[in-house]
Amino acid sequence: IGVREEIAITGKTFTENLGIEKMIRNIISNPAIRILILCGDESQHRVGQSIVALKQNGLDGEGKIIGSLGRLPLLKNINTIQVKRFQDQIEIIDLIGENNADVVLDEVKAANDREPNAFQGPADIQIPENEVEQIYCRHRESVDYQPDPAGFFVIQINQNSKEILAEHYSIDYKLLRILHGKSALQIYTTVIRNKWITIMGHAAYLGRELSKAEIALKRGLLYEQNKELMEL
Repeated sequence: IGVREEIAITGKTFTENLGIEKMIRNIISNPAIRILILCGDESQHRVGQSIVALKQNGLDGEGKIIGSLGRLPLLKNINTIQVKRFQDQIEIIDLIGENNADVVLDEVKAANDREPNAFQGPADIQIPENEVEQIYCRHRESVDYQPDPAGFFVIQINQNSKEILAEHYSIDYKLLRILHGKSALQIYTTVIRNKWITIMGHAAYLGRELSKAEIALKRGLLYEQNKELMEL
């Protein structure tokens, strides 16, 4: 449907827990939003059904959506006041399974023609930021770098064979093996499975570099380890 003046917000909600939490926080931040239209194919997580269940039944004492058919319908990052606000503020129009944009837009027009008033309630009931730990991150090479006793990797790509190559060396620079893969996933899961990496920071670094190599391979870019991707 895209961005339209008659629609306050559109989006996809993929999960019956964190996805619904983010949706609720966005909606209750704007008291002018009074109607929620659920449409499109239902996900395997039963997100649409879970939203309807939340509106009708709320949460149990453990934060689980009562009546949800989702796999893990737990809302742990919003409080009962926010859930109650969502229930009171929003009317749900259930078009789950409807993919015809014209049908959905007809419902949008009908909803707007009713001219619902803004919800009357507290202006801000979001969880204060100071209740959640905020970490501002930086890298410190002298502190964060640790040599891996399992060795190190030299990564290259071969555009002709469409492969990522990862040469595994011991800490005394002896070539141990050459790993071939079409994707970063294939290589780093093989490395982890065989315990060819033992330092968490090294694993994170390897994942980053392999992902860059995969992007370069797919987009025909120049890959050089530890450098930004460049056009050929």
